[in-house]
Amino acid sequence: TLDAVINDNGADDAKWRDHRCTFEPALSVEWKRWTGKNKVNMNQADFATWLEDNLGDIANVPNMPTGAQMLTMALAFEANAEKRLKSRINLQSGGVRFEYVEDEDKDTRTSMEVFQRFTLGLPVFEGSSDAYPVEARLKYRDNGGKVQFWYELIRPDRAFKTAVQSSL
Repeated sequence: TLDAVINDNGADDAKWRDHRCTFEPALSVEWKRWTGKNKVNMNQADFATWLEDNLGDIANVPNMPTGAQMLTMALAFEANAEKRLKSRINLQSGGVRFEYVEDEDKDTRTSMEVFQRFTLGLPVFEGSSDAYPVEARLKYRDNGGKVQFWYELIRPDRAFKTAVQSSL
């Protein structure tokens, strides 16, 4: 919010500060969506749908997953939603591998790699054509064999500040 006071005190005489202007720019739909779901737990199907609906906001950044890779991962989450989580193994590549078990007796397993971080490209203000990078951590928790997913935006305030400064 930007507040301006008109008719302020002068050098020679006091004014009444009786005029004020307030400017509060509208936030972009993308900014409100991603900040609104920040740190909100979702089951696999909901998370897959969320990523699919907001795929265009995932930026193509070196050493980070692309939107297509995130969508592939999201669809794999949805396909494995009814299977039981057996184990997870950290890989040197920075990814995480989940192992799902369909039937304990048959030892049928499905492995899936997920990402620890991804980058968004979000306009901060409505009508802006500039997209600002915001990194996000992908988080997960085993909840009785069902995995809950969420993301945590990393310092979105920096992107906001940069957007404000570039708008001046």
